[in-house]
Amino acid sequence: MQFNTFFLASPAEPKIIKISSDTSPDVLLVAWEPNYNGGSSQHFLVYLLNLTVWNLVANTTDSDATIEYSEDSDPEEAVAVMACNTHGCSRPAKLIRGLSHISLHI
Repeated sequence: MQFNTFFLASPAEPKIIKISSDTSPDVLLVAWEPNYNGGSSQHFLVYLLNLTVWNLVANTTDSDATIEYSEDSDPEEAVAVMACNTHGCSRPAKLIRGLSHISLHI
């Protein structure tokens, strides 16, 4: 007799693969690759850095998001994406457009 063991946990950090503002100067397109879901369905929280404050701008089950913002808000083109399920959330994947992953605190 064979037994399979499944561990339910919070999901693994997603991988951000694209930040683009090609369509409009006040719109960012963000895409990421989901990682291990921890054995449960997951959703994603997307944050945008505005000066020194991370603001939640999307809560989605998709693997991309379109973020609209006011040009007056002067956001950095930095985003963070966290994967969440019923067991918790992953560490945030953070990226500044044009740079590799960075270490900032949400």
